[in-house]
Amino acid sequence: MYIDRHEHEDAVAYHKQFVTHFLMSYAFQMYTWDNDGVETKPTGFKLPDCSQPFQLITVTHNELSFL
Repeated sequence: MYIDRHEHEDAVAYHKQFVTHFLMSYAFQMYTWDNDGVETKPTGFKLPDCSQPFQLITVTHNELSFL
């Protein structure tokens, strides 16, 4: 959790590095949509004893709430 530090240079640099690594490592496993709403299905990867490839669904949000 970042409190008044999420815009500092070190935090921004870390976030950019994390997002780049995440996308390079997992993009082939995620559904994507282009600007026209056309869906691209992921190739995924095989798991042992599983007939279908494993795929990731990305859920994003722009704010974090605590109760």
